[in-house]
Amino acid sequence: MALKWGVAYFQIYSISVIFLLTANLLIIYRVVSSHGTEVLATLGIGFRIVQSIYLPSVALSEAMAAMVG
Repeated sequence: MALKWGVAYFQIYSISVIFLLTANLLIIYRVVSSHGTEVLATLGIGFRIVQSIYLPSVALSEAMAAMVG
C-alpha cells in the first residue's frame, strides 16, 4: 500500500510542477505581449536559445546516469 501512495504523491508533484511552469510562461507572455511583437519575438528567440543549451545537457546527464547505473 505504501508504494501506491508514493506513486500518487510523485504524480501529484509532477502535475503541479508542470502546471506552475505553464502558468509562469503564460504570465510572462501576457506581460511581454503588451510591449509589442518585436519584444515578444525576442523573448521567443531567447527561450529557443536557452532550450538549445538546456536540452542537450539534460540528455547527456540522463545518458551518463544510465551508464553509471
